[in-house]
Amino acid sequence: MRFTKFALVAVFSFVLTACVTSLVVGNAQSKLMWAMLKPLVGFDPNEVNLFEQPMIKNRMVKLLGPHYDTTMKLLRTANEIQQEGALFYVVSRYTPLPGIAKQTAEKAGFVWNADTNQMAVMLVTGGAPTVIAEQVENARMAIMPSWPTELQAVIDGAESTQKALQDAVVDKTTEMVGETLGLEGDQPLLEQVIESGLNGESVGDAVQEHIQQSSDKIIEDTIAPARETLEQHVPEAVTKPLQDIEDTRDAISEKMEQETGQFEQMEDLIKEWEKLPPEENAPDQ
Repeated sequence: MRFTKFALVAVFSFVLTACVTSLVVGNAQSKLMWAMLKPLVGFDPNEVNLFEQPMIKNRMVKLLGPHYDTTMKLLRTANEIQQEGALFYVVSRYTPLPGIAKQTAEKAGFVWNADTNQMAVMLVTGGAPTVIAEQVENARMAIMPSWPTELQAVIDGAESTQKALQDAVVDKTTEMVGETLGLEGDQPLLEQVIESGLNGESVGDAVQEHIQQSSDKIIEDTIAPARETLEQHVPEAVTKPLQDIEDTRDAISEKMEQETGQFEQMEDLIKEWEKLPPEENAPDQ
């Protein structure tokens, strides 16, 4: 019974493939893809040579480019063609590549969207998800592919794993840089150094910039209060001594003028005394 069903599907697929050249692309191609995939749901994609069908293979080769061989090795481990709404998809079961640890095992998924005629592939390598999708024909802007629940869970899990790995690398790098540069207690500087390193910038420049910014802040924090205090007390601290000096100078000048006047009076008296006859200016006996 299963063999009969398989034979009918195979013949049907062959007939449909032969008709491709006589049909117009676009909506007609989408209908043809639907007609081919719908009866294959539940079958092993390897048994029905799904990925060898020209309608799929030609588009996959063009879409994947250098990723084609790796993706096909993974997709050939799938054992069922599945459907979820308008999405027809295949998911790999394991990685056939040797020497790959379980936590970094590769995974692939193939999806065709009957509503948009968009073909997309999800490839997870080393925990990092890569999405490769066709542009939807006549679309004004890029349309992100839709994923069935099973593949969306794979993508979400891969992204979470990748983020956890990146966070762990950053934390470890921060710790090592802190210990090497003696910056364990300066978290802002550490973050600036790490960010510069990740962006390919000079770590030395980042340290120098941080030191300059810190120095400027320390100077400003120290000088600002002193400047404010000085501005408040400068009139009293500077002008009062100057006023005292001015007052003292005026007093000295006045005293000198008084003494000079007395000297002048004495000189005048002496001159008058010298003009007197000898007997008059002789001192009394």
